[in-house]
Amino acid sequence: MQNVQLEFSNKFVLNSLVKVKKLIGVFSDSESSSNGGITLINEIDKLLGLTQTGSKYLTDDRCTVRSKNSFYQFLKSRVMAISCGHEDVNDLNRLRHDSALKESIGIDPACEYGLPSQPTTSKFESLFSDKQVQKFSLCLPEVYTAHSYRKPPKKFILDLDETFMPYYGNQQGSVFTGYEQAYGYKPLFVNDIKLGCVVAIIERPATTISRKEINTLFRPILKKIREALPDVEIVLRGDSHRGKDDFLTMCEKTEGVTYITGLPEYKCLGQNEDVQKTVRRCIGQFERKEAKYKVGKPKLEIRDYCEFSYNSD
Repeated sequence: MQNVQLEFSNKFVLNSLVKVKKLIGVFSDSESSSNGGITLINEIDKLLGLTQTGSKYLTDDRCTVRSKNSFYQFLKSRVMAISCGHEDVNDLNRLRHDSALKESIGIDPACEYGLPSQPTTSKFESLFSDKQVQKFSLCLPEVYTAHSYRKPPKKFILDLDETFMPYYGNQQGSVFTGYEQAYGYKPLFVNDIKLGCVVAIIERPATTISRKEINTLFRPILKKIREALPDVEIVLRGDSHRGKDDFLTMCEKTEGVTYITGLPEYKCLGQNEDVQKTVRRCIGQFERKEAKYKVGKPKLEIRDYCEFSYNSD
């Protein structure tokens, strides 16, 4: 009885993408694929339709007569390999006939041909222009609006922020940044504060984002969310480098959008009477708390806010 229970706990059965086949996972099998976790990733992908949605935003200009793999299989094989930790295209040379990866894109593991090879996949990744890559970034907002909420909330709070990502190898488009003292990228992330999930990712070099670029990159994403959820209020949050004319004008002119951004440091703002009152209040609070401050405690910080009208003109 104990052996039967052990066998049952080490085995699972899923519906396979290969017709007339059953996908059976046995963890105790010595010949099982080391990428068995891809079966669960594939189930999530089928539920959300992520790769299927992404394929709609890309066009196939290849000569398909000479290719055994479909355009969708090219895209999905790359996504699945990265999901298993095989980011480098060179990894496909040894993974071409991995049974789990072949099954995940609908190829019979017993079939003689497998995943696209490394050279073919490299050519596939170089097919797309910058405009197509930017268009491809709309697949995440489409999946997000379709699956994130059972009932749409009254308000979305979206954070806009770039995150530095160092590059490894001789990757295209990487830029040296003096602040990080490294080469890399600085993609723009749009995050849903309530769910703590990523709404969109826009790939870009590690340069300071310009006024024109933020509008060019973000406006299509905002439009996609608005098409799916026309009645939801959208609140955009950003750091001081978002407080620029083009971005603020876009927010002002877009119906149902409000914004919270920082502002660059201006000397004239310090002369405002409301600001000076707030500063004096903070100094008073700091002096009172400093008297109780003991060595070994975290550094004391005080933050306060005030509201006033300001015209930069």
